[in-house]
Amino acid sequence: MRLGKIMYIQWLAAVFLSVFLGLGQAHAAIVSSINVEGNERVDASTVTAYFPVMVGDNVDDVILNEAVKRLFDTGLFRDVRITQTNGQVRIIIAENPVVSRIYFEGNDALKTEELEAELTLKERTVFTPSRAEADARRILNLYQRSGRYAAKVEPKIIERDQNRVDVVFEVFEGEKTYIENIGFVGNEAFDDGDLRGQILSEEYSFLRSLFSAAAVYDQDRLAVDREKIVQFYRANGFADITVDPAFVRISDNEEAFSIVFTIIEGPQYTFGKFDVVTRLPGVDPEYLKTLVEAEEGDVFSQLVVDDADEHITLIAEERGYAFAEVRTSESKNRETRVIDMTFELLEGRKVFIERIDIIGNVRTRDNVIRREFDIVEGDPFNRTNLRIAQRALERLNYFSKVEVSETAGTAPDKVVVVVKVEEQSTGELSLGAGFSTVDSYVASVGLKERNLLGTGRTLDASFSIGSTSTQIDVGLIEPYLLGRDVSGSLDVFIIEEDFEDESSYESSDTGFTLGMGFNLAEFNRLKLSYTLKQEEITDVPSTASLSIQESEGEFLISTLSATHTHARDFIRFGPEAGYSISSTIDWNGVGGDVTYVQTRLKASGNYEIFDDVNAKIVGEVGQIFTYGGYDSRINDRFQLGGFQLRGFERAGIGPRDSVSDDSLGGEKYTVVRSEVDFPLGLGEDFGFRGAAYADAGTVWGVGERGSTTNVVGDEAKMRAAVGVGLIWTSPFGPLRFNLSYPVLEESFDKTETFQFSAGTRF
Repeated sequence: MRLGKIMYIQWLAAVFLSVFLGLGQAHAAIVSSINVEGNERVDASTVTAYFPVMVGDNVDDVILNEAVKRLFDTGLFRDVRITQTNGQVRIIIAENPVVSRIYFEGNDALKTEELEAELTLKERTVFTPSRAEADARRILNLYQRSGRYAAKVEPKIIERDQNRVDVVFEVFEGEKTYIENIGFVGNEAFDDGDLRGQILSEEYSFLRSLFSAAAVYDQDRLAVDREKIVQFYRANGFADITVDPAFVRISDNEEAFSIVFTIIEGPQYTFGKFDVVTRLPGVDPEYLKTLVEAEEGDVFSQLVVDDADEHITLIAEERGYAFAEVRTSESKNRETRVIDMTFELLEGRKVFIERIDIIGNVRTRDNVIRREFDIVEGDPFNRTNLRIAQRALERLNYFSKVEVSETAGTAPDKVVVVVKVEEQSTGELSLGAGFSTVDSYVASVGLKERNLLGTGRTLDASFSIGSTSTQIDVGLIEPYLLGRDVSGSLDVFIIEEDFEDESSYESSDTGFTLGMGFNLAEFNRLKLSYTLKQEEITDVPSTASLSIQESEGEFLISTLSATHTHARDFIRFGPEAGYSISSTIDWNGVGGDVTYVQTRLKASGNYEIFDDVNAKIVGEVGQIFTYGGYDSRINDRFQLGGFQLRGFERAGIGPRDSVSDDSLGGEKYTVVRSEVDFPLGLGEDFGFRGAAYADAGTVWGVGERGSTTNVVGDEAKMRAAVGVGLIWTSPFGPLRFNLSYPVLEESFDKTETFQFSAGTRF
């Protein structure tokens, strides 16, 4: 019999007995004395405090019954009887036992400490069956949240002397309950595979279960999935989208779930007219319109609306309107399927932030969270800034859930910002294996902690070994150096590389890099670094090119570097649309044995030309400038080929020794890679995409040291290749197959028709 039923029967018996014994005293009597019997730990005055009358008061059966109930409700007693004879009241009690010890049996998947944290019962507290039952339900909920819906928890007691009990929670954990199928009803614009690609939950497969918990059933995750489906539809023009809560069915053996999302898509809308309304002096509505990254006739996107909202608010703040807020309104024409957008910029009510409360950060320090806010206590309150801060916290990937809300403060013009987070694991152990036609085999192991001791620092250690290289790397990143929005980094490395096939030598580098980075302006970032390394070129045979023989030996290299990056996203052109331009200058010669300056410029862009058809282009140029009578070595110069220039082997083009056939590299290079990737019509579940590409590039200029050898190909002659590729996001990791055809080449170039790469991390 369950503990709750026992308690209920005892209470009924006590009430019945009290009534039965009091039948002879049906009429009211005057209380002449009150005596408490059976109490051991509970003081008699505590018992009489719950008795509704005192000596001299009238008492009847109704009052006695109410007294029995009140004493039971205290949770201190397992039995209560009250009798009254000629005004003499006897309160006879049996105290609930005290918890001596608490045990768990059968828990393997969850640690005892995790289960103890769910308990309201504690050692040396009063035991009640209802509390034990409630704790059992809390433990069961914990197991269900971890995906074990077949779990069962039963509380048992072992009686000890001195009215003490041991409480034992017997646990049957069962197996994890996985998601067998995820289906959708009502989706016409997007197939099931497209929608599965938007949500966090995944269907079970053995290989997938080894690498991810996304196939384990989780109610909270399903709620997030529903919101992600809504966001996806609204980002693609479906402003009337509704998604019902997921219908969930568990199999008869309670081992698997089937999930169905019911969707009402509605029509796809396009943007109509854009209007910005404001009465704020010094703010030009026409200029604010230019901040909307869409035009009339474009497919409606909530992402565009949100982005415009933020940009307009930030511009208003720059103009001195700290309390500015934007109200967006949609005017839908369901016949023409057009939405006119109005952005109304208001000064807003003057409200200040009284304080920022942070809840749930059991590991991450408060200051790590607070520094992601551009606002502090006392600043003007603005919801746009809260949305920006929430996204910044989510991007940290320290938390499984981030909620930023506000509540009323101590005055009408004050609010309290509440930041609620749920911590998640930030440590990673990765093992890797791969193979490619460029690098042959490679294996790696890595340890990474993205939130070291809750400080927000990243510690990364890795070791990799392959047929052509071995690398050990340990790095530490401080994202806010000295409490400022300046990142600092330290990287220590040992690298050994084998270039015997390409250029008849091996090299090794041992050194460290100190770096710092900071934002110059919106979309612009500057990184400065200093590298000191000992480089050695060895195993150069006598048959090697003279240029390489002269490069043999040990060299101390001291380098100052600066990289400026300008990057922007353009969500109106696709979820990954945008561009990036970076320029780097390395000054080798701050001491050390080499003196040259290396410059590089790289530009890249992504654009969605059709639905789920993406175009990418990358262009690079670089040059070395030597000074002080220094001649560039083989390791100083640029090489092209492999995945940098598809259709050619690694170091397969450019200046070459015609006698030894060694690639010498060049002091100048340029390369352009362009590609279009597209779905193959097999659905997102299969993970296959196709690609078509065209690459072109050249490398030239061996310098004085290289010009003394039998050099061919030291001209800026362009090489080019076209090809097709198959990309497979497999359970084993990403695989890519390239089939290339060189269309511009020299007779001494090393071409490569087929390229293959595979790898995974687990």
